[in-house]
Amino acid sequence: MTTLPGWDSIDEVTKIHRFFEIAGIVCLAALVVTEALAYIYNRRKDVLAESIESKKRQDDQTKEGDFNTRLGKAADEAREAKERQALAEKELSKLRANANPRAVSAIGRNQLIQQLAQHPDYIAELSAVPDAEAMQLSERILEILMAAKWNVGTYSRMTNATGQSIIYSIPDPQHPTDPEHALIEGFRKAGMRITVNAGTDNLLVGFRVPE
Repeated sequence: MTTLPGWDSIDEVTKIHRFFEIAGIVCLAALVVTEALAYIYNRRKDVLAESIESKKRQDDQTKEGDFNTRLGKAADEAREAKERQALAEKELSKLRANANPRAVSAIGRNQLIQQLAQHPDYIAELSAVPDAEAMQLSERILEILMAAKWNVGTYSRMTNATGQSIIYSIPDPQHPTDPEHALIEGFRKAGMRITVNAGTDNLLVGFRVPE
């Protein structure tokens, strides 16, 4: 049988027994401490992992928010660009329309002459503003009036007067006579704008009204 150190001495055995008891207590204490430290560090690991995950989620949310913001901004810019394009096309359409001079079609001219001829009357003065398009239109109107047997007192191809559309000045705009009504409605049916003011049977061809 193997003899251990101090095996045959009660004092030595007692010392060695105490040593191992103390060592056991120390080891047990060390185990408790290491388990406690292991628990603490495990909790710390979980906290750090949760913090990293939380930061990652925040970063992802921030990136998503930035993306949505850029997407919304791009959508707003696209909408504004579309609105600007629509406005530009509308303005271009106006410019194209205004580039064409006012005119009376052949059918409209004949209908206007027939309507005016049923109520022949008198225009004290026919004039036009200093504008090539207005003066050209005044010549066409003079031809129509004369073809309908209307009398024109004075024809001023160009005057210093100003105004827009065709301005018809009559004594009582609220209650036009039959000839006056025929002229007003005839011009409107022919597609020409006409404004009725109080005056003395004057007809002024003004500047074209922008569409």
